[in-house]
Amino acid sequence: MIQRIQSLFLLFVIVCLGCMVLTPIAAFSDAVTWMTAGIVGLDTGQSASGVLPFPIQGLIIGLMALTAFILFSYKNRKRQLALGKLNFLLVLGLIVVIYLSIDRIAADLGSGIENVAYGWGTYLPIIALAFQLLANRGVKRDEDLIKSVERLR
Repeated sequence: MIQRIQSLFLLFVIVCLGCMVLTPIAAFSDAVTWMTAGIVGLDTGQSASGVLPFPIQGLIIGLMALTAFILFSYKNRKRQLALGKLNFLLVLGLIVVIYLSIDRIAADLGSGIENVAYGWGTYLPIIALAFQLLANRGVKRDEDLIKSVERLR
């Protein structure tokens, strides 16, 4: 049902992924300026000077759509569980892509980079991953409960 606890966890996954678009993923400092890397690209204070090597924004929107589909698939728990596992792997892949993108941006900016500060945008998918794990556990618990009730009949 839609009022189960895993529905709240899936809603939190959507919120975490949605907030990623609004927050910076990293800030780079060299001897002169600070540059901020967001989901869309790199902001050096003047204008967007580059884009990330992988279209992270499209991946985030796709993950949000998949999570919403999982949220409303509550009548078919087996499909919900299978798609939840897939979503878990995709969010894990998003985390890897984000950290590799930050490393690539730091390498592209050159050796003048002294400090890389990770922003909230790098930690939100980790929080979303935890909520997805909790949602999968809730769906699995419901499925086990239904199986045990049918076994008693």
